[in-house]
Amino acid sequence: MRTSPLKRFAGIFLALFVTATVAVSSNNSDGRGRNRTSGANCVRSISGLNQDQKDKIISMNAQHQATMNELREKRRSTIDQDEKNQIREQMVSQVATHRNEVKALLNPDQQKQFEQFPRNGNNQQFGNNGAGQRRGNGNCNGQGYYRNRQL
Repeated sequence: MRTSPLKRFAGIFLALFVTATVAVSSNNSDGRGRNRTSGANCVRSISGLNQDQKDKIISMNAQHQATMNELREKRRSTIDQDEKNQIREQMVSQVATHRNEVKALLNPDQQKQFEQFPRNGNNQQFGNNGAGQRRGNGNCNGQGYYRNRQL
C-alpha cells in the first residue's frame, strides 16, 4: 500500500514536532532548564551534612538568591556604566560572602568537598579568570544565572 507524499510529510512533521516539544519542555519543576541547578545542589553533594546544616544552607541560599535578584534588577534598571560596575562589585562581594558563610557551617572534610565545586560565583563568571571562560554550573553559590550572559 502506497501513502501519498502529503501524508508522509505530515507524519514526519508530526514526529519532529513531538520530538522538539519534548526537548524544549524538559525543565525541572521550578521552571529552570535541565542544565540549571537548584539552590540545594550542594546539600545533596556534600556528604555527612546533618539536618541543621542542610536547613541553614537552604535558608542561606534562598536569602542569597533574593539579594542577588535585587542586585540584578538594580543593575538592569540603570544605563550608567559606572553604576553598573559598582553593582557588579557588590554582586561579586555578595557571592564571596555567601560562599564564606556556607563554608563556615561545614567541618574540614565537608569544606574540602565544598571547595571542589566550580566557583562560578566569583570573578570567573565575569571573565576575569585569564582565559575569559565561564566555568561551572553554579553549585552551592547561588549562581548560574550569568553562565551564558555577557555583562
